[in-house]
Amino acid sequence: MRRMHSMWRIVVAAVTVVVIVAVMTGLALYRPASGWVDGVTGTLTRTSRVAAAQTDLYCPARMSLADTAEYGDSEFRISEGNIASESRYLTSGSVYQATISAVDGSSDSRDLSTSSLNDGSLVLAEDSSGESRLMSATSLDVESGTGLAASTASWATTGDLKGLSAASCISPALAQTFVLSGTRTGTTQQLVIANPSSKSTAVAMSIWGTESAGRMTPSTGSTVTVPAQGERTVDLSAAVSGQKGLVITLTSTQTPVAAVVRSVSMDGLTVAGSDYALPAAAASRAASIPGVLAGDAVRVVLFSRRSGHATLTWLTSSGSSSASAVDLTASRVSSAGPGTAPKGAYALAVSSDSAVTASAVVTRTGGSGQSDFASLPVAPSSRHAALALSSAVSGTVWAAPAPLAVVPGTRRVYGSSGYTAQSRHRTTPPEPAPGPLPSHLGGSAAAVTVRSSGALSWGVRASRSDMSGKSVAAVAFLGATALEPALVTVRTSRNQNILQ
Repeated sequence: MRRMHSMWRIVVAAVTVVVIVAVMTGLALYRPASGWVDGVTGTLTRTSRVAAAQTDLYCPARMSLADTAEYGDSEFRISEGNIASESRYLTSGSVYQATISAVDGSSDSRDLSTSSLNDGSLVLAEDSSGESRLMSATSLDVESGTGLAASTASWATTGDLKGLSAASCISPALAQTFVLSGTRTGTTQQLVIANPSSKSTAVAMSIWGTESAGRMTPSTGSTVTVPAQGERTVDLSAAVSGQKGLVITLTSTQTPVAAVVRSVSMDGLTVAGSDYALPAAAASRAASIPGVLAGDAVRVVLFSRRSGHATLTWLTSSGSSSASAVDLTASRVSSAGPGTAPKGAYALAVSSDSAVTASAVVTRTGGSGQSDFASLPVAPSSRHAALALSSAVSGTVWAAPAPLAVVPGTRRVYGSSGYTAQSRHRTTPPEPAPGPLPSHLGGSAAAVTVRSSGALSWGVRASRSDMSGKSVAAVAFLGATALEPALVTVRTSRNQNILQ
């Protein structure tokens, strides 16, 4: 009996082994019907927007000429004259570590580290080296009112850079768009691209002009390789000459880059001005350009991907008035001259039936035919923003609210110590109304902040008193920098080659 039981166990074990082998073989050879397989849920790539505690700002070097070689008779040689420059840097809110250094890291960095600021003060620093700078900071909390702002100014009363040029420092980005005054004879446009990261990147340039519709092919190539912690300069006047206006889109493949355009204009041997051009805000159907003042000779450059119709309107202290109408051709840059800004003007409004990117160029004339210009792009609007102002310049704050908006706002002016010198609250009704928070800033003003209940686009129309006394035209505009949480895009994807 015991022997039969043992035999039975052996038989059952053998049969089980055979069944298991058969099942395994079947699973290896047989492909189940698709209906028996669970469908794939989700995507292989996920995109998230997260707040960044690390903030960087790039400040361009002082204004310079594209060619400084000496040749020919001395009276006809080009010269940068007595060019000088100064920059000012600002940290606000819960910034606990901040440094200022050269883009390539070759020079010693300056430390602006501070603990969380609870007394409403700012931390300020100045620099007169004239070199490009990178400002980096880390914040304890990512919140409104925390961040960086900085600006640089260059000025001269002699030479071919006579006048005033100024720019707010900018954040690196993967993509950015410039709206430029053009590359006609006598104008040089130098695109400067800075890569503050430790990885080199290729930057693709897409260019559109006024002379034809569609994308142009620059003679210098459409891709610029920018080394790690380095800068590259592209002569746009050589790349695409003879244009009354240009629109350039930069796209970096590897890492965010910062870019500015140095524009210098000459009318024969007569100085016609210089300024920095900064990235413009995203295309929209309605926008305002603050800082266009009475007496300015104004020219506007517009660009749309679709054909349409745009209307330019003066915003003045006594109401709005029509400036001009512009017909837009798809993928072709348009240049319009609405004329001289009327009495009481403080901004120019742009409205269109298709999304447009725009900028204004305002010009003033001094003695001996010399003139100077400022580039005023449509700047992003924000509820909380700041502006650092060099001690070398003064100016007036001008702002423009969203169309038909009632915007209460509080403006604070800070002295060089970083503490509040004055504070003012004002509610700005919709048009017609003067620009909100207009106020003249003397040489003692080091920074301005504006906190409002609605989005504002504002900045400072900068000037220098010593130039007006010498009949030197000096025009510049500094746009505000948002003190809002910076959002970065993070993309994650599944890789089957990585063991989970």
